[in-house]
Amino acid sequence: MLEPIKKVIQLFFAGRQKIRSHRMRLINDLTDVSQLALFFCINTKEELKEIADFLVKIKTPGKQVTAYVFCPAYDTLDVVTDKSILFFNLTDFTIFAKMKEELKSNIQDLSFELMVSFVRTSNPFCHFLLAEINADFKVGPNNPDMTNVYDLCVKYDTDNLGFAHFHQQVMHYLSVLNIEAKHN
Repeated sequence: MLEPIKKVIQLFFAGRQKIRSHRMRLINDLTDVSQLALFFCINTKEELKEIADFLVKIKTPGKQVTAYVFCPAYDTLDVVTDKSILFFNLTDFTIFAKMKEELKSNIQDLSFELMVSFVRTSNPFCHFLLAEINADFKVGPNNPDMTNVYDLCVKYDTDNLGFAHFHQQVMHYLSVLNIEAKHN
């Protein structure tokens, strides 16, 4: 009974969190990064399984891939044993939408060359978390509410593209655009 009220309060405060500014650093080739972060906002156990299957396909020797998986609910969708998947939900935030210490260290203590977001909806928690992830270059779906978080926005047809196809599309654009991110 209290969870719906708690969720409304958390969403209220999450929408008012100060978003950290992002600075790019020098990267020679964004298609050949060794530290990659992926960010997902999911609602079902099936999506979590799809993410685990997707990670198996893109992992290569010498590449560190970390998947941040957020579920905007209080339930845990499944037991996650893969250490490259960091699953969290609303229980990882205080009533005032502040990150608890474990989540804070998982988000802010790691650093990545590239972060690819798969967030298709406007969610204040996702917006805040994406801004907090330390990545030199951030790519995500074209969403008017999230453009201040990404360095590059890519059109994402939610009806026809799965995670693997969108990732492939992002990597193609990065290679074609020959983007070199420079530290300001």
